[in-house]
Amino acid sequence: MADIRAITVSLQEDAQGQLHVCEPTSQKVNPGDRVSWTGMEPFLVFFPDKTPFEEGRGPFRNGERATVRGGLREEDSFTPQILNNGVFLKRTKGDIHP
Repeated sequence: MADIRAITVSLQEDAQGQLHVCEPTSQKVNPGDRVSWTGMEPFLVFFPDKTPFEEGRGPFRNGERATVRGGLREEDSFTPQILNNGVFLKRTKGDIHP
């Protein structure tokens, strides 16, 4: 049975500067699961390289759900790039994996 996975994104700072942090930072998914992200507007999530979603790389808006596709390998890991509260950063702490 497919589950809904909610991921909250915040803007944080570390020794190297700002980054987006996903909570949970590592989200295990199964084919058919629906994933959604929430954060401060304006908000977009996309996957610039490969994607685990049937809907493609995005962008996905705040609260929009994407369906995990089949055929993913357990060793695959997908890290998004995020625009959150008007800030776009290449560094994101968080991934999705089967």
